[in-house]
Amino acid sequence: MQRSTVHFQEACDMVRRGELGKVTFVRTWNYGHSPAEGIGNPPDSDPPPGLDWNMWLGPAPMRPFNRNRFGVDPDDFSFFRWFWDYAGGMMTDWGRALAGHRADGLRRGVPRSIASMGGQAVVHRQSRDARYAAGDLRVSGLYRDL
Repeated sequence: MQRSTVHFQEACDMVRRGELGKVTFVRTWNYGHSPAEGIGNPPDSDPPPGLDWNMWLGPAPMRPFNRNRFGVDPDDFSFFRWFWDYAGGMMTDWGRALAGHRADGLRRGVPRSIASMGGQAVVHRQSRDARYAAGDLRVSGLYRDL
């Protein structure tokens, strides 16, 4: 789902040409099929051999090594994005890309106001899931002239 793909470019062109009439509401979404058990809550451990954990953390707060926080797993999705210390969940992964498609199609620039609410609606965070960032998030933007 990138702006360079033909279907997104064609959709934006249709909106700009007025083929859909006056657009007053746009909805975009991103969802994934996350397992009900969440990402797990593995114990802290020693970093893998050859990994300089302090260097990987950079300016983030010092934390013990945890495979979920490291997030580089060749067999799974990188989980570091679910911790505020390093990222902002799916909103910072895909939110900007999807908001960009709206802005490109509407030619409205940035919204004049944004409201957001969310949380962890699917998994019981404390027992089965170590993530902090919201797994379920609703974001609304009000654009000028809509």
